[in-house]
Amino acid sequence: VEYYRTEDSLSVASVHKLTLTLGEYQRLNKAKSDTIKDLGYKLSRVNSVQEVKTESNHKIKVPIKDHTLPNNLTAPCFNYTSPFLDVAGCVIDSTIYAEIKMRADLQIIAHRVPKQWWFIKWGTKAVKVDVISKNKNCSITHNRYIELQ
Repeated sequence: VEYYRTEDSLSVASVHKLTLTLGEYQRLNKAKSDTIKDLGYKLSRVNSVQEVKTESNHKIKVPIKDHTLPNNLTAPCFNYTSPFLDVAGCVIDSTIYAEIKMRADLQIIAHRVPKQWWFIKWGTKAVKVDVISKNKNCSITHNRYIELQ
């Protein structure tokens, strides 16, 4: 994977396509192929599977206005960790200094939707792309698939 930033400070991760047979994918990625089956898709109709992991880091400085701290209190610190969020910081002179790290794990599955008449399925009616977030607190707000020919 090649990581870099554009002139506009956009983060880019560049990777080459890896081609596997259906059997190789099932053997090497058992948990991921089970996820695809849980969604109700046949593995033989899956075109591609992509994984994206992101991490956002934010440093914040928030003044505390409505609360006065005792004079003998020296830098109470806090630390919270979960699989998708880390918050660590300290209160110094009625100001909260903290760092927040948010992570998102996405799985993108492109699969063929077959034409169907009654219970007989054949050919391809459409290609559908599903984005799955591993974080239950995350909601996906937009997904667009454009194929250029």
